[in-house]
Amino acid sequence: MRWFVCVFIFSLALLAQDPAPATQQAAPKNAPQATSTPDQNDKAALLMENMPQVKPSAMPEDMPQGKPSAMPEVVKVSGEKETMPLQKPEKVVVVEEGKAAEAVDALVGRINDYWQASYNRDFAKTYPLYIKAYRDRVELKAFLSHQRADIQNYQIESVSVWGDSCAYVLVRMAMKTEFMDFNKFPTRQVWTLVDGEWFLYENPGGKALFQRKSQQIETPCPLPEALRPKAKNAEKQAKNL
Repeated sequence: MRWFVCVFIFSLALLAQDPAPATQQAAPKNAPQATSTPDQNDKAALLMENMPQVKPSAMPEDMPQGKPSAMPEVVKVSGEKETMPLQKPEKVVVVEEGKAAEAVDALVGRINDYWQASYNRDFAKTYPLYIKAYRDRVELKAFLSHQRADIQNYQIESVSVWGDSCAYVLVRMAMKTEFMDFNKFPTRQVWTLVDGEWFLYENPGGKALFQRKSQQIETPCPLPEALRPKAKNAEKQAKNL
């Protein structure tokens, strides 16, 4: 019995000194590492490391980042127009004798200068032809910003002169606008003779109903009764009675 107890105690002492073996024992720190060929995973890792890196293509320098690209500006290029011959008035009426009647040829030249430049859309050339009072109120930059129809042709229907400095001109023109075309559209102009040169009268605000008086330019040439449309209409009504 004593012998059995001694053997049992001796076995317990051995078990306390040697722990249970692990499934995988760690290699000693000083043990030399074994050299072995890389497996398939190591080969894949080496291939990934040696593979050239593909960088994303750079955006063009002129391309705005984070903003939609602007639509290209569309420029309408119209064909060149044929040369427009100078026009002569179909009728010249001297309402009242004076210096204006003596300068009809110069007036016709100025009228052609104005409409030739308008026909060629060279409106900078028409600007000096306006009276000084108009140019004092409307600068050239503002003048050139006005929208205008595309003149196709023109003809001087009549020129009426009176006194020393006044002329009333009727011009018919063919023109194209954004919405429709016109054929023989009538345009009436008042020209005034200043220091031997003819200038076109124009009111900066046109015939606006609520135009300020400070913007208005008084006409230098009030129409005589013979040229007023109301007078002509009154004559027609009187004849019909």
